Amino acid sequence: MKPQDIGALLSGLFEEQRAELARLHERLEKLERQLQEPPGEEWITKRAFLKRHTESFTEGSLDWLLFHRETNGLAPFVRKPGKALLIQETGFLEAVLALGPATPRGGAPAPRRRRSRAAGHAKHSDGPWRRFASRQEP
Repeated sequence: MKPQDIGALLSGLFEEQRAELARLHERLEKLERQLQEPPGEEWITKRAFLKRHTESFTEGSLDWLLFHRETNGLAPFVRKPGKALLIQETGFLEAVLALGPATPRGGAPAPRRRRSRAAGHAKHSDGPWRRFASRQEP
């Protein structure tokens, strides 16, 4: 291979990489603009809301808020025309902030320990041998 061929090959590779970097840079700028845009007044889907607010809400926490929207005051900011659930972004966020921080509960209850049938019960104190004890030998 001639040195001129290697140079042409390398310059071709560098041009491809430069073009790919330019595409990635444009995509990054577009995503940054989307993050900096203030929330709109329009109604957006639950999936779009989660994409915009991944730091603030998990899918489970948003589902809980939406399921209890009648009792927690979020109903005016949620619509369900058909199967899709639509959220008015600004009103919903303001209402969630007005709810205040979540209060931690006392923790999960201690798991109950399973006991064997014979453990601690007078009725079953003789365990599996009970049925043989009732038999009378001839």
